[in-house]
Amino acid sequence: MKKRLLVLAMTLGLSMAVLTGCGTPTVEDLVDGMYETEADSFTMEMNMAFGGEASGEGVSVGMDMTLDMTAEAMGLSEEAEEGLAHANLTMDMGVDMSMEGYSDSMNESFETEMYAVKDGDTYVYDPELDVWYVDEDDHDDDVTGSLDEVNEVVKELWYAAEMAEETEEVDGEECYVLSMTVAGQDMANVWEAAGGAVDMEDFVDADAVDVDAIFEELSMDFVAYFSTDTKEIVRMEATLGEVDFDAVLEAAGVDMSELTGADMSLEISTLDFSMVVNNYNNTEVEMDEDIADEAISYDEYEEMSASTGSSEIEVEPVEPEVEPDVPEVEPSTGGAYGDTIDLYNVAYDYLATVYCPDGYYVDEYYSDSNTSTPQYVNIIADDYSVDVRVGAYVTDDMMYYLNDGTIPEGYADYSVTYEAMDPVAGGQDCYFAVESYDGYDYYYVIIPYADPRDPSYSDFLNLYFYTDPSSMSMDEIQQVAYDIFGY
Repeated sequence: MKKRLLVLAMTLGLSMAVLTGCGTPTVEDLVDGMYETEADSFTMEMNMAFGGEASGEGVSVGMDMTLDMTAEAMGLSEEAEEGLAHANLTMDMGVDMSMEGYSDSMNESFETEMYAVKDGDTYVYDPELDVWYVDEDDHDDDVTGSLDEVNEVVKELWYAAEMAEETEEVDGEECYVLSMTVAGQDMANVWEAAGGAVDMEDFVDADAVDVDAIFEELSMDFVAYFSTDTKEIVRMEATLGEVDFDAVLEAAGVDMSELTGADMSLEISTLDFSMVVNNYNNTEVEMDEDIADEAISYDEYEEMSASTGSSEIEVEPVEPEVEPDVPEVEPSTGGAYGDTIDLYNVAYDYLATVYCPDGYYVDEYYSDSNTSTPQYVNIIADDYSVDVRVGAYVTDDMMYYLNDGTIPEGYADYSVTYEAMDPVAGGQDCYFAVESYDGYDYYYVIIPYADPRDPSYSDFLNLYFYTDPSSMSMDEIQQVAYDIFGY
């Protein structure tokens, strides 16, 4: 999917960035020049930014994403027998989640590099695996004809653009400025035309989505800058207009309350796009011949990717001598959960049932009691000797470290050590883990399970100790695990 998005972004960028014509600087002249005069080569820099938040019922999830791409292309004219395009893409994504008594954040970066040979194969680099793979696509489809149709539709929209009375200096060039707003049926027409260039079934289920209704609620503001000297397009910008996101989600067949297990609303705060094009007919691209020689097939790449999922936890097992005390499911204060608590994973699927046994009580204030699919609950001993949060997942830092040894940014001393305990919950593998960073230790009992977001990774049902268990024996810690997870 990442490869398809990269190819899509590059294809749309190349279709927009063509050499402009010359003559009297009217809107029509500039637009005709942009679409009718063909460039054989150019370089391009593209940037996108997205920000949004889903919130409701005491829970909020915010996401920010930036995508930066630089591209060079040569041999684009129809007369050119050989052509080559090269692109570097970087994507940074951050997710912040907060709910009563708990907060977490995740930051992830993705980089890739690609070469596309005219009427040939596409080569993509995966830095995590340090490997190039080749995508031998079927080139029988008339993609060029489909892009021509897209260009004709967009060209008509630009004819209606407004030209500013004053020029502006952009990237060192004095420029004419054209602006337009695209909304409703105009956006639907572009989407329909683009369906011939890209298989939209890869991105949307047409049977489940009312595309026309979505575009009735969307609008985008575009600004294009053309050099007053050469009439070439210098920069393109786009920003999201005012949008009724509840109506968009309804048209898309998305029920936020069903998706998240809570009454949630979505707000998009940022959606920006910019593109700078230069070095027309003065760009050369070269690809190291070793790339084509050493690239593996896409099937081999998929097999390699699948084999690098979660690594198994390998420890020297300990054997605590504990006579299991099977919990009596009669908590001292049952609370809203009753005798047992069903926990759910991040996908809101049932994960496990935990006990609030005799001698313990549920602290409702610090528990996820405001939803029907709780993901964490605070259980405390009556004498306060044990205070634990029973959670469906650990922090992303800890999860990534346990799966592939990734040390989070900014924590050179980060580590997680663990040792095996006796199985719990009917035979599930169980470990006592200590997370250490910045001179502090944090204590857990963890049970691995397949992460629903990526089954090749493990996440961890866990007890997180608010009280310090360093003074407890392993037998006592094992007993707490039996009490809450069962034997």
